[in-house]
Amino acid sequence: MLGDAALKLVTESKACLNLDTVKPYNDELVRMLVLETKQLHTHMQSLLSLLETSTAVEVAGLQSQLLMLHLVVQTNKRALLIYHNVRTDLLTSALNNAHSLPTLLARSPAMKAGLAPHEIEYLKHYAGLIQTVKVDYMHSAPSLQLDIMDQHPDERPPTNLLVTIKVLKPLNDVWLSHAQSAPSSFQKDQTLTISHADVRPLINRGWVALVDSDP
Repeated sequence: MLGDAALKLVTESKACLNLDTVKPYNDELVRMLVLETKQLHTHMQSLLSLLETSTAVEVAGLQSQLLMLHLVVQTNKRALLIYHNVRTDLLTSALNNAHSLPTLLARSPAMKAGLAPHEIEYLKHYAGLIQTVKVDYMHSAPSLQLDIMDQHPDERPPTNLLVTIKVLKPLNDVWLSHAQSAPSSFQKDQTLTISHADVRPLINRGWVALVDSDP
């Protein structure tokens, strides 16, 4: 029946809001609703072509059909928008709370398995955009939580597993690796020994300097 697929999709969106998490992407239902909408558009076009050669009584009937089909099409489109908007908002909120995409996916393997490919691409682009903004404003807001994992990767393997570094600027709430359960903070002029692989992005940005070896 017309409208059933749209109602199911909206009901699933409401369930996601109530659970405050995304359920597995319902690709089958989304495709069904898109196909139904396209078929209704085609049918409406055929009805419009009949208006010119129809009698007054027939025109009244055709107009009623067109109005009903138009309302169904609008309902389908709104259901699709609601479904994807709810999922996008929930995914964006989850990413903001996790502070990095790798951390989010590592902490929520069930969520990762249920995401559509285009949703993962959206999260990657969104995370990259947020990261760029944070880096640009680090000088004026050093307390911004920053994820430096997988940024400016260097394919050369490190010659030393541990290196001693000197911190050149205050860094607060920095995520260095996927294994971290909480972000790290560093004070200016602080000297410490740390994993070379974890600290390499900081070296590349010039925020820390190696004390006893070359990068």
